[in-house]
Amino acid sequence: MRVLVVYYGGKSTFIQRDIDILSKHFDVEEISIKKAKDVFTLAKKIKNNDVVYIWFAGKHAGVSVFLAKLFGKKSVVVVGGYDAAKVPEIGYGLWAVGSFWDRFLAKYALNNASKVISVSKNLVVNLRKYVNITRDISVVPTGYDPNFWNPGNVKKENIVLTVALINRVERIKLKGIDLFLKAARLCPDIRFLIIGVKDEMRKEVNKFVKSENVEILPPLPPEELLKYYQKAKVFALLSLSEGLPNTLCEAMLCGCVPVVTPVGAMPEVVNGVGYIVSKKEEVCVNIAKALDNFPELSKMARELIYSNYSIWKREKFLLKLLNEN
Repeated sequence: MRVLVVYYGGKSTFIQRDIDILSKHFDVEEISIKKAKDVFTLAKKIKNNDVVYIWFAGKHAGVSVFLAKLFGKKSVVVVGGYDAAKVPEIGYGLWAVGSFWDRFLAKYALNNASKVISVSKNLVVNLRKYVNITRDISVVPTGYDPNFWNPGNVKKENIVLTVALINRVERIKLKGIDLFLKAARLCPDIRFLIIGVKDEMRKEVNKFVKSENVEILPPLPPEELLKYYQKAKVFALLSLSEGLPNTLCEAMLCGCVPVVTPVGAMPEVVNGVGYIVSKKEEVCVNIAKALDNFPELSKMARELIYSNYSIWKREKFLLKLLNEN
């Protein structure tokens, strides 16, 4: 079977993981849609493949699904987060800032694709608020390799870690970095670490209260990031919107106790092993609880992700999905 993987712009790590999975079993091509003229190349590739596998239900998905139907090909759309989000207060989410055509093509893709899958139940609930979809949407989480993401033989330290790509100003609040820095100021005896801040954004991040106990690092490759997950006791992700965050699952596999906001799939992921912050003023309290209960919750965090979010479970599902008639 020949599978074409379609995505818009850059290729995220979770897209690459799916490409790696599919490449083990099928002949896989990929295409990044960046410009309108890319549609001509897209049409040729769809014509020459059996299945079109599309990450995110954006306008590129609408065009891909239309072409797949035109050429009699099967199409699969993966809902991942932005395409099921509406956060107007920070101008985030397809259903908050997408143009008429963005929304029109997204709706077309969701209603006309052969299959639609989502990385979490919560995203399906949100999506149905904005789109009239009567079809079934299968839920299958993104998968993580517990052999790579592991606690190792490293002594844990009183570090509260967050990992988020901060390459634009709006992502500071989106990823809860403002709340993270305020918590650091209120907890001066605890070390706080942010990984993922681009050099050009450091001054903007520092505007949201920079304390002596805060260290800011740029994006790191997986091998380096692993070392910090293994050192930290707590992983805090205080976002305003999320799908199913890679960083949360990676950190929990490395034995970090999670402290998260009740958005996206994060409550599903944490599932009682960690703390959910429902009010801004509760961040420090929950971080203190996570540190106090670290020995008990650390192993449970890894076991939870190992059982429910392994790369092997996703592989099994994708194979079944693509082999169905």
